[in-house]
Amino acid sequence: MSDIEILNKAGILIKGRITNSALILLGKAESSYLFDGFIPRITWTLYNGNGVAKACEHFDMPLLLAVDKTYAKIRNEKYRYMAAQQTLFPDETYQYDQDVVKEIINNCIAHSNYQLRGKINVEEFEDRLVFINEGYFIPETIEQALEEGYKPPYYRNTFLCRAMVNLYMIDTNSMGIPMMYQVQRERCFPLPTFDLENPNRVKVTLYGQILDKNYTQLLHANGDLDLPTVFLLDKVQKKETISKENYLQLKKQNLVEGRYPHIYVSYEVANIVGQQTDYVRNKGLSNDVYKQIIINALETMERASVNELKQILAGALPAVLDDKQQSKKVSNILQTMKREGTADVDGTGHSARWYLKK
Repeated sequence: MSDIEILNKAGILIKGRITNSALILLGKAESSYLFDGFIPRITWTLYNGNGVAKACEHFDMPLLLAVDKTYAKIRNEKYRYMAAQQTLFPDETYQYDQDVVKEIINNCIAHSNYQLRGKINVEEFEDRLVFINEGYFIPETIEQALEEGYKPPYYRNTFLCRAMVNLYMIDTNSMGIPMMYQVQRERCFPLPTFDLENPNRVKVTLYGQILDKNYTQLLHANGDLDLPTVFLLDKVQKKETISKENYLQLKKQNLVEGRYPHIYVSYEVANIVGQQTDYVRNKGLSNDVYKQIIINALETMERASVNELKQILAGALPAVLDDKQQSKKVSNILQTMKREGTADVDGTGHSARWYLKK
């Protein structure tokens, strides 16, 4: 076959005539003038530890070759981590799986809204990669995209997607996103995070290191957990709020503990992965222990404010509570001591001072 016949067969040309898809995937950089000033491109940017850009490079058409050039710029270092608790030998892998990185970049090419005239950004930080493309997320939610048998209602760039399928860049069976999640799950790494807050932009974060040892060692010890459950646990480790219904589902399986929405790995799981210390930090001590510490403090100080007593209890209060919530917990304990006749208070508000009743 001639070159034209091959390109027709691949679905890149239409009866030998040049298409936008042909230009984007195979066109030379100088042919970008045909897009009336818009340049289809991938921009790689490297950031230092302070979040300041230190290097960048543009990769223009043909985007078929730009994918490999972009991947070659990423500093994909070897990473060691302890996936199993009962071992002296760490696992070693690259920070990023090559198939996952290229799948995300190819999806950016296939699903960008080129009418918005935006570029594809690949931002490299010390611990993560961030991929950004213009255009809303067609499945609407990542949960829907992960549903078994899900098929998108349409493709934004149908001809381009078909051409990329023929060039083995993507598939149109909606297997790409579940594949990425499955690869990360098998590596016991955090799952990709899809930020869909901007309605006309998709931002995907791919982590290159462990966020929570509990999560990683739990996946290693429980290979039979289904992907929806792993997805919920991943949200928990990232401190993202899940629904009350999902919380109860995880709670029933003894996978999480804590007062909703401040939840964390449960004691049973912590015991499996050897993280009892983290469990105690998250759960905190019993109120009886807090009361005794307060009594000891007031015996020495005679009078103290809530803030002063909170500082004395610092490190013992539940780590999952923020500063305001910790103050509220101390206040609740003091009110309980007042009702029990152990302590009392003079003044109100910031001038209130607590003391022991004789």
